[in-house]
Amino acid sequence: MAFFGSRKGAAQGSSVILMVATFVVVAGFLAWLNFQAAETEVAVVEDASGAGDSLEGAPVVDVAVFGPDPMAHTDGVIRINNLTAQSAVGTQAFFVDVGQPIPFLIQMGDRVAADSVLVPTGSTVSVVGQVYAMSDSVADGWVAAGTLAEADKILATIGSSYMEIVDIVVMAADGGGDN
Repeated sequence: MAFFGSRKGAAQGSSVILMVATFVVVAGFLAWLNFQAAETEVAVVEDASGAGDSLEGAPVVDVAVFGPDPMAHTDGVIRINNLTAQSAVGTQAFFVDVGQPIPFLIQMGDRVAADSVLVPTGSTVSVVGQVYAMSDSVADGWVAAGTLAEADKILATIGSSYMEIVDIVVMAADGGGDN
């Protein structure tokens, strides 16, 4: 095999030029990205008054979208209109029809329960609240608080989720408003 000698001298001059050119191109690209990036300032406003939980402020979720997968809506407070109340469960909960074989459980939050809202069977309701996963420990807490009878615990845990509401509008079965 023939030896042609080292090419170190031939490659050394051009490699320095290529290295410097690469650094210049990368620095230019980063400078261009910096000029293209727009400054964004995000203001976080916390509403401690609870006014953000009203029927007007929550995003509306259609019953047809909510019914098949309620757990897809656990990331915040939502509003659902025109639900039909089916039956009471304890003193602060009731089932509604969401177009599925299993009815969906609505649990009244402290503010709604303090208003002594009555939800007659067959009435139409609009609710604002947040969806949570149902478990035996949640139902045990309701039993301990006295809002659910031990006999009704099996009813409350029939579904995999429930909605704790912070606002409600109840309309009579004939369409008139109660609350």
